[in-house]
Amino acid sequence: MTTAVTQDKDFLVKILVDNLKWSHGSLNSFKLEELQQLYEYILDGYKIFKAKSHEQSFTISLTIPKKVSDMMGLEYGDLFRVKGNADKRQVILYKEEKGRLKLGANRKIIFPVLVAQKKLLKGNDDTMILVKDARIILKSFIYMQ
Repeated sequence: MTTAVTQDKDFLVKILVDNLKWSHGSLNSFKLEELQQLYEYILDGYKIFKAKSHEQSFTISLTIPKKVSDMMGLEYGDLFRVKGNADKRQVILYKEEKGRLKLGANRKIIFPVLVAQKKLLKGNDDTMILVKDARIILKSFIYMQ
C-alpha cells in the first residue's frame, strides 16, 4: 500500500463504499486514520460487517449478523470472554467455554452498561464488526468519526 493512496480520503471512501456496501455519508464522516485501518483490514482479507447497537436502561445489546455467526459457527448459548481496549475504544469478543457473555436468541449479545460507561461501545449507534482470526472486534461508528 502506498502512502499516496492512503492519504487520499475520497479515494479511500470510494474503495470502502464499493467493498463494504456502507453509505458514502457514514464513511465520509470517519477520520482518515480509521479509513486507512479499514482499508488495511480489507487488503489483509478480513471480513468487516455493520450492525446496530441498542441501549436499554442498564445494557447495550447487539445482534451479530448471520454471516458472522455462520462464518464462526456460532450458536445459541455460546459464551464469550470480553476484553475492552480503552485506547482504541473497541470491544473484543473471544469464544470460550467459560465466557461471561452469552449469545442469546436471534444472535443477540447483551453487554453490561459498564461497556458504555467506559466509552467502549455507544448505544443506539452503528457498530463495525471485524472478524479477525477467532476474535470479533466491535467498534462504534461514533468513535471512528
